[in-house]
Amino acid sequence: MNPTGFEYFVILSCIGTIVLSIISIVAVFHKEDSWVPTSIFLTEEVICILHICTQVVFYAYAKIIQIGTFAGDENNDRELRRKRSILMGVISYFAVCNATLWVEDSFIGTRSSATSWLYQYFHSWPVIYNIFNPLSLMFRFNSVLLFLNVLFEKRRQQEVCS
Repeated sequence: MNPTGFEYFVILSCIGTIVLSIISIVAVFHKEDSWVPTSIFLTEEVICILHICTQVVFYAYAKIIQIGTFAGDENNDRELRRKRSILMGVISYFAVCNATLWVEDSFIGTRSSATSWLYQYFHSWPVIYNIFNPLSLMFRFNSVLLFLNVLFEKRRQQEVCS
């Protein structure tokens, strides 16, 4: 993979999302209220970190993978179509997930009472939140663009090979 400056920027901006997840984990363990379901919030944040790491690795893989051309062999062609469908589906999944999370984090101002304590905790550390939240939003938005770019590139390759 030959990453561009923009790809380096997006990959480095994922640090914002990871740091916010780590701070959320710290907040869960420092919250003294017994009504906070710590295992649910902990699981959510760990899954978020795993999702970010997985998508960064998958992006690098999806960008360089070349699925062969159709050769006329029905079994081979069916296998190639299946591989392309899976690749396109996973790329679309990451694009939709990031777009949804970007919209939720950017534009939904009202939070439910179950998560409002977390934002009160972040307001205790405004400098950290004000640095890493914009990085997190940039990562979500720009990763949507990167995955869409790869998706359109793979579709163009599919049309050329068909």
